[in-house]
Amino acid sequence: MAKMPRDADARRVIKTLEKLGFRVASVSGSHYKLIHQDDPLRVVVVPFHGKLKTGTLSAILKAAKVKAEEFLKVFTLL
Repeated sequence: MAKMPRDADARRVIKTLEKLGFRVASVSGSHYKLIHQDDPLRVVVVPFHGKLKTGTLSAILKAAKVKAEEFLKVFTLL
């Protein structure tokens, strides 16, 4: 299993999720709500606080039902 990045940039995480089929549905303060285009029940909230810790990123991926390997494949290309 690939290692999750430490202190991942929130902007880059959002762009990666967009490449994986999510779209920004709304912004409330510093939190972005993303919904998957094919499955509207896959909703995830990403805090836009600069850097995201590893545990926060893991929780985001779990809520998005995205495997770490799939995420990292796209994340490393950006």
